[in-house]
Amino acid sequence: MGANEKRGGTALHRTVVARRAFLTGALGLLGYAATSHPVLAAVVGLGERRIHLTRAQFGESFSGIYWQDGQYVPEALSEISRLFREPKNGAVKDIDPQLLDGLLVLQRKLGTADHFDVTSGFRQPRAGEGAAQAQRTSYHHVGRAADIRLQARSPQQVFEAARELRIGGVGRYAGKSFVHVDTGDVRAWAWGYGNRNVTVSGPAAGRGELTAPVQPGLRKPPAPRAATAMAAPPAPLPRPR
Repeated sequence: MGANEKRGGTALHRTVVARRAFLTGALGLLGYAATSHPVLAAVVGLGERRIHLTRAQFGESFSGIYWQDGQYVPEALSEISRLFREPKNGAVKDIDPQLLDGLLVLQRKLGTADHFDVTSGFRQPRAGEGAAQAQRTSYHHVGRAADIRLQARSPQQVFEAARELRIGGVGRYAGKSFVHVDTGDVRAWAWGYGNRNVTVSGPAAGRGELTAPVQPGLRKPPAPRAATAMAAPPAPLPRPR
């Protein structure tokens, strides 16, 4: 037996062992994530993921498979991103696929086949805002948020279901028919409903806005966080943009 074998086996053997350990660890993390986050747990076993979305202001819709054979379908994501485009000038930004996963699970939880109407998807920063400021302003600016409504369910029903799923950020605004959802930290808010209806959970409280810069793109769903105590009621806000 050579010196290499005495020290723990051949290089090939050590490589095989290390690869097996990596795969075992990766599968373990996937299993943990699937059981610890309701959205991932609900989609991880699906052979395909199909979503139904409309954009009434454009008179357009998407109904089809966006995930199949273990991967997201690029053509479907491209079409959905176009559906989520900025209405002012038609600018398109890639939409976070995990936002679609959240909407799919939300639709199932609400027990309806009706399409979500996306009232706002990608939004560009206002004139004069720099890139760093824009990233702190809204998940809409980085393709990770949508304002949605559902004809078959009330905004409160959509809000409560999304909050129970811990999709990420979930918000309501008094007098508005839409519900905001995003793939940021788990938190919830209701602006303009009085003290008893204002709730905040997780580290990033506010009106769907970021408290620190984020990088666009895919990210793992956040682990569930313990809800914090009832927050003090905020001052009245201007009309959400």
